[in-house]
Amino acid sequence: MDDVVFVRLTQYKVAMIDAIDATKILPHKWHVHKSSYKYYACRKVGSRGKQKRIFMHHVISQPDEGQETHHIDGNSLNNRNNNLLNCTRRENLQYQQRGKSYADSSVGR
Repeated sequence: MDDVVFVRLTQYKVAMIDAIDATKILPHKWHVHKSSYKYYACRKVGSRGKQKRIFMHHVISQPDEGQETHHIDGNSLNNRNNNLLNCTRRENLQYQQRGKSYADSSVGR
């Protein structure tokens, strides 16, 4: 999975994905959503007033219900498979508070 695809977003931002995920991602128009202090790649579905935001990292990592996706290197636009970890909300918050990657953390072990 060394082949990287760069996906152009709004606000001059770019997301990274693995080439294997291109068929799921490239047919759609993606934009940037700023949440707190990070940018995320997302798209909207539905009609006005009833729109739902779909995050690129969720399309790729497919977390189970009740799970979140942690970006291991802290780069929320790096949506490559080796950078995404499905975890509980508690674990995700612990990763964020410590400012460490999964490899450096004892959370969940």
